[in-house]
Amino acid sequence: MVDILWISPNLNHYKARFLNKLATQGSIRLTVLAGRSPVELGHASHDGEESFQRINVLADRNNFSFRPDVYIVLTKLILSRSFQVILMPAERKFLPLILYLSCMRFEGRYRIVTYNHPMAGASDRSPGSVKKNLVRFMFSLYDRVIFYTEKGRERAITRGLVRKSKAFFANNTLDTRDIWENYSFQVNESKDLTILFIGRLMPYRRLDILFDYFQELKRLCPRIRLVIIGDGPQSEWVQRMTEADPSIQWRGSIVDERRIAEEMRRAHLVFMPGASGLSVVHAFCYGKPYVTLASGPNHGPEIDYLVDRENGLLLKGDREVDCARIADLLLDREQYRIMCTAAFSTAQSLSVDKWCEKIVSALNFEEDQTR
Repeated sequence: MVDILWISPNLNHYKARFLNKLATQGSIRLTVLAGRSPVELGHASHDGEESFQRINVLADRNNFSFRPDVYIVLTKLILSRSFQVILMPAERKFLPLILYLSCMRFEGRYRIVTYNHPMAGASDRSPGSVKKNLVRFMFSLYDRVIFYTEKGRERAITRGLVRKSKAFFANNTLDTRDIWENYSFQVNESKDLTILFIGRLMPYRRLDILFDYFQELKRLCPRIRLVIIGDGPQSEWVQRMTEADPSIQWRGSIVDERRIAEEMRRAHLVFMPGASGLSVVHAFCYGKPYVTLASGPNHGPEIDYLVDRENGLLLKGDREVDCARIADLLLDREQYRIMCTAAFSTAQSLSVDKWCEKIVSALNFEEDQTR
């Protein structure tokens, strides 16, 4: 039995769900030190049953490394419990806490691991890059680094950010088990077309492009509507758009997969023009092609799962050309069926059970890993 402390400055609902699955693994005893979810930014907290022990602190992800109460609670946990592994996100804003954990491990005798997205600045190929050297330094403080995707792991190794011997990956995912309990894959044959946007209503999601493209799509596909699921700072703008255009519908924030499944069942594809991450996995779990702009600078590592023309579309940013591609996909029923099937097949390779297997393997320091 491996006793694990997982530090989560923002324990939102989807993260809590797959940590629940990890906690049910027979070889894991999981404790989570959780910060406050910023609900004002559209994040939803988890209020379901939890298989792990949760310890809450009032800090949020922006001040987590600077709150004395975080260090007090953490110190008590380290001194009173025999954790073999502590997981801590490797982000620049958390560097003081990472350094503290690095020093305290001589007292607690634990290993430090991070489950991480590729770091900002890691794409800079110049060897003297300040950001790159900072990332390399942070990763050097960890005993193992688990990346969100296999491609992310390989890029980090190639760029000299982390030694191959301590680099692992576990494809970042959602609680696929919960989704598939409420949904059976089927291709939407309805001729009344529905585009679905699901995510927090933030500027980096590029709702301006979403609304602009939708006007062009209405010209190409007259029987089409746009459904938006989410909440956040741009909710008032979305409300105004729905009042001005009856073909745009806003459902607000929905985290219950049974209700999401109802909307996904009626949708034909998911369109997120801006920063895309786990929404890629979410769409694929329902067998929906995912559409986004290829040039988005803030895409999460999950964009690696999207293959243009196979399980979704990576658009160029030319409104007329892009909308013509979307319309062609929706109106070509055979092409659409093939793409839906490929999207669902991708999701099956990203199941939460496979994620648990990868995480458990990466946290096992007793076996020599062969990768």
